[in-house]
Amino acid sequence: MLNIEKLSLSYGEIEVLHDVSLQVDHKEIVAIVGSNGSGKTTLLKSISGLLPVSSGRISFLDVDITHMRADRLVGMGLCQVPEGRHIFPALSVYANLEMGAYVCSGRKARAEFEKTIQFLFDLFPILEQRKKQKGGTLSGGEQQMLAIARALMAAPKLLMLDEPSMGLAPLIVRDIFKTIKTLNHEGLTVLMVEQDVQASLAISTRGYALQLGRIVLEGSGQELLANEEVKAIYLGKRKNA
Repeated sequence: MLNIEKLSLSYGEIEVLHDVSLQVDHKEIVAIVGSNGSGKTTLLKSISGLLPVSSGRISFLDVDITHMRADRLVGMGLCQVPEGRHIFPALSVYANLEMGAYVCSGRKARAEFEKTIQFLFDLFPILEQRKKQKGGTLSGGEQQMLAIARALMAAPKLLMLDEPSMGLAPLIVRDIFKTIKTLNHEGLTVLMVEQDVQASLAISTRGYALQLGRIVLEGSGQELLANEEVKAIYLGKRKNA
């Protein structure tokens, strides 16, 4: 579904991503893990068309999207939930969801809109209770649910999540990852970047470890969780501990 080949990206003269190659197959959950400054968010923004790449190739559904505009990518079914959520704080929950469906139009789209809204209210009951409330008044966890729901309104084929657990209480993090797993079981393909290595790899089909803009490890989620280097660097567990 998504294929990235030898992708590099620079901020001025500073190269941030170095020959990054990875793939995401249909109905997978793929996690990109790494510490702050490893290039995770930059990588997602380059895939989303928000940052221009220096070299390499990105293809989505067998189409070269390396230099494609972000709005066109959303129309193709590639949607991102940004780090920090970035909902519209002055708009109601319902209006935020309407904004997520801006790529849709027409009578058929309206019927699909209502169907999707109901699915999302079933998935996130609290959003239905808060649908008239301004987004900025929601808790952090509720805003994360709204950000995910807003992206789902565009009917993505691939959902990209940037640090979905950031700033959330452990119980809310558990619920968010449970929701991601539920969406995947419904057939949605997911690519996420996360600092919570344990939680993200535990639900992932495959994972990649990113360090200083380079892919240094890859494997199934369980393989990476069992990897001694991952344990030492990301989980704070020494060998033989």
